[in-house]
Amino acid sequence: MDCFVGKKKSSQREKGLGGLTEKVRLFQEEMKAIMCEREKESRAYERDMVVFAFKEAEWKQERKKLKEELKRLRKGVEERDERIRVLE
Repeated sequence: MDCFVGKKKSSQREKGLGGLTEKVRLFQEEMKAIMCEREKESRAYERDMVVFAFKEAEWKQERKKLKEELKRLRKGVEERDERIRVLE
């Protein structure tokens, strides 16, 4: 009878172990899905950073052009003012 009781306990342990194994498998799948999602978010963030860097460079060039245009326009206004003063 001792052998029978031992087999019964062993069978119960296997059922418990099977349940734990299933839980571990489910947690691993969940973790894999979460890691995949984080990787997607990370790639999207990197893409956004690259796009922003390009836009920022474009804005700097545009700002430089506008400053040069402003200088040119101010010089033109000063020249006109100077001509007006000379004529008066």
